[in-house]
Amino acid sequence: MRSFLRAAVPRLAAACALAALGLVDLWLGEFSGQGGVRLPWAVAAVAVALCADRPGPRGLPVLAVAQAAGAAGAWWATRHDQTAGMPFTLSATAALLGVLGLLTWRGDPRWTAVTAPVLAVSVLVQPLRGDGDDLRTAVGVLVLVLGVALAATAGLAARLTAAARTRQLERARAAQRAEFARDLHDFVAHHVTGIVVHAQGAAAVAGRDPELVLPALREIERAGTEAVDAMRRAVGLLRDDDRAPGLAEVPALVERFRRTSGLPGGLDLLGPFADVHPTASTAAYRVVMEALTNAREHARGATAVDVALHRTANGIAIRVTDDGRSVPGHPVPGRPGGFGLRGLRERVAAAGGTLSAGPAPHGGWVVEAGLPVGAGVGEEA
Repeated sequence: MRSFLRAAVPRLAAACALAALGLVDLWLGEFSGQGGVRLPWAVAAVAVALCADRPGPRGLPVLAVAQAAGAAGAWWATRHDQTAGMPFTLSATAALLGVLGLLTWRGDPRWTAVTAPVLAVSVLVQPLRGDGDDLRTAVGVLVLVLGVALAATAGLAARLTAAARTRQLERARAAQRAEFARDLHDFVAHHVTGIVVHAQGAAAVAGRDPELVLPALREIERAGTEAVDAMRRAVGLLRDDDRAPGLAEVPALVERFRRTSGLPGGLDLLGPFADVHPTASTAAYRVVMEALTNAREHARGATAVDVALHRTANGIAIRVTDDGRSVPGHPVPGRPGGFGLRGLRERVAAAGGTLSAGPAPHGGWVVEAGLPVGAGVGEEA
C-alpha cells in the first residue's frame, strides 16, 4: 500500500498541475484556431507525459521521439495561426518539459544523448510562427530556453544523485562482504586451530598411550561442532547485526580456549562495560579471539595465556599475553602477511581504536588494543 501511494501521489500531483495549465490555456483561448489541432495535441501530450515513467530506460527515448514528432506536427499545422494569444500552449509545453526531465533522469544514457536534444528543439521551435512578430518570438524562445534548461538540469541532477547513491550502496556492500570474510576467518580459524592441535596430540600419543586417543577424539568432535555453530553465527550476522558476539561472551571464549588448548590462563575483567557501543564491544571480542587463536597456533612451549580487559578513562584497554615461542617455519602473528591480524587492525581502526602486537620484553607475545566506549570513527562516518 505504501509503495502504491509513493508512486500514485506524484502522478496525481502532476495530473492536477497539467489540468490546471490546461484550464489556463482554455481561458486564454489557446485551443481555438486552425483546425482545432491544439486541443487534441495538448490532451495527447499530457496523457503521454503522465505515463512516461512506465516504458523504462530504453523505452523513454522512443517515447521522447514520439513526443517530439507530435510537437513538430502540431507546430506545422498551426504555424500560421493568428487567433491564439500565445505562441505555445502551457499544458502541452509543460508535458514536453516533464518528459525531457524524466528522459535525462532515467533514460538509457546512449540514446538519451541523441533524443534529448531532439525533444528540446521540438519545444524551442514552438514560438517560431508566421506572424512576423519578432518581439513575441524572442520572448517565447527565451522563456522556453529557461524551461528546457531547468528540466534538463533537474533530470541530470536526479541522475547524478541516483548514481552517487548506487556507488555508495556498492561500497557498503563491498565493505559488508569484506567484513563477513573477516568474521568467517576469525570464527572458523579459532575453532579449526583447536581441532588441529587435538589431532596432533592424538597422533603423538596414539602409539604409547592409546587410551588418551578417545578423549582427544571427543574434543575434536566438540571443536568441530563449535566450528559449525560459529559458521552459522557468522552467516547470521548478514541478517542480524545484534547477534554479533561482544564483551559479554569473552569469559565463555576464554573458558573454551582453556578446555580445548589445555593451557592455563587468567581472565582479568575490570568494568563496567554495559554502556560500551556494540561496534567497540564486537571489536574487543575479536581482538581476544584472534590473540587466543594465534597463541594456540604459534606460541610453542607456552605455559599460560592471560587476558585482561580494563575500563579506563579513555575507553577499553585490552591486553593478551603468552610466554611461548614462535613455531619455526610458521608465520609470526605480528609480521606482515598474517590475514587475521591485518584484518583485525582494520576492524579496530574502523571502531576508532588502535592495535599493536609484538614480542614481550621478557619473552612471549603480547597483543594490546585500545577502543573507545562510544561509536567509533567508522560508525560515525
